[in-house]
Amino acid sequence: MERHSSFAARFGRWIVVTVCLLSSVAFAERARQWTVVEITPDSPGGGYARALNNAGDVVGGTLTLQGIFSVIGDAYVWRHGVRQDIGSAAGRDTATWDINERGTIVGTADGIATQWVEGVASSLQVVGQARGINARGDIVGQFWTGGALGSGNDWPFLFRDGAIHTLPTLDASEAAAVGINDAGIAVGYSQVGTTNATHAVLWDNGALRDLETLGGRITMADAINNRGDIVGRAEDGAGRFFMVRWHASGGAPERLIERCVPGAVNDRGDIVCSHQDTGDALLYEDGAITTLNDLPAMRAGGWQTFTPLGINDRGWIVGTAWKPGVAFWGTALLLIPD
Repeated sequence: MERHSSFAARFGRWIVVTVCLLSSVAFAERARQWTVVEITPDSPGGGYARALNNAGDVVGGTLTLQGIFSVIGDAYVWRHGVRQDIGSAAGRDTATWDINERGTIVGTADGIATQWVEGVASSLQVVGQARGINARGDIVGQFWTGGALGSGNDWPFLFRDGAIHTLPTLDASEAAAVGINDAGIAVGYSQVGTTNATHAVLWDNGALRDLETLGGRITMADAINNRGDIVGRAEDGAGRFFMVRWHASGGAPERLIERCVPGAVNDRGDIVCSHQDTGDALLYEDGAITTLNDLPAMRAGGWQTFTPLGINDRGWIVGTAWKPGVAFWGTALLLIPD
């Protein structure tokens, strides 16, 4: 279960989200109660939660302000109600992106792609970010080919059996792999040659496939589940953006919600996303939509915005939320359906 990569999504509060729905999609508040858990309430600079596994282990980071709008991160894992710092021993500025069922965590430490096994960090020996990990420990991400941040091209990689393997692109200078499922199928995006088009792509055993579009210039794959369903974003020929789903069977992407940025998808096919106009966080389940901002537990806590970034197969959701009185960069929350 992978997540999208924008800086705003990483730190939460100011992803403003919108809902312009297709007429076939209806809002529905599922008949259940939710518990809201604050993971970083004691962090004066704020915090985020980006991913979780089915055991309920959550990874994210706490933040420290460096000037007005600059922050550095300190990676953590939250397990059984206890938050453990895993970042300070790995570097000055650390961030997490994903965690698998064995508890192996991937992210970055001082600009170096990094994994944490049983809490101990080890470098993947490339300048970049480790973005996704599957059950067997395959890791995908992106690295700078020049060996320093911003040097050379931003290139996708697969780390398998202790070695970095570069992945092909659409003859591009910028591309990234952002997620991988247990079958080893990775997804991401690639610039198309030297054009201003960017396409969602997948890699199956290293072989590149350009995913179908809606007729626009831009598509991006944000996550893949173990059924092979891919969620992402696509522009149509009229310049409108939709959250879309590519089915494992192939074909054109299915339009789901207009102007919604997906955060993650679980193996049941449930998707969490953020809307770019209204500030709403949505849970999409078989065509039914729950507005997470409006959950009674969220309202009771005074939370005004929420950016969901991860969802596991139990329906637990993590992300970053904001309300008056908390740090500008928000607070990491875990939402648990009863």
